[in-house]
Amino acid sequence: MRVSYNVRDFGAKGNGIALDHGAIQAAVDRCHADGGGTVVVPAGLYICGTVQLRSNVCLFLEMGATVRAADDPDSFPVAAPTPYGNHPGRIQALLRADQAENVTIAGHGTFDGAKTTPLTVAQSEPIRWRVTMAFFRDCRRVRFLDVTFRDADMWTLHLMRCEDVM
Repeated sequence: MRVSYNVRDFGAKGNGIALDHGAIQAAVDRCHADGGGTVVVPAGLYICGTVQLRSNVCLFLEMGATVRAADDPDSFPVAAPTPYGNHPGRIQALLRADQAENVTIAGHGTFDGAKTTPLTVAQSEPIRWRVTMAFFRDCRRVRFLDVTFRDADMWTLHLMRCEDVM
């Protein structure tokens, strides 16, 4: 059993150009299939769509690692519909976990939503595509340790029916 899985070994570039969520997802999936461990994201700029986290996986961002939300709605599958406002919307997330246990997001890196301009309620209501930084539903024993979340387009941490969160 491997204890750590470097996303570069799964094809992540971290060059700020390539879409790296497929490689990061492959590392998470292998880590989970092998019984758990740590997925390491070394220094670099990783452009990503949704990464689905799994039980017994720690996603660890090393210092200098930034995971930035891609500017492509198709990179973010719908996690849940929403009844907000006059126009039903949907939740799309950079990090997502459903019914997972023992999930940790840690390290000294940054998750970047890539949105620096705040919106008023009136401006945001007609927008159908906005990315939540992390959407966790029905999870247990979830840890967020030392990482930075910045420039979220929507909610930063959306924790629905989760237990034992730190």
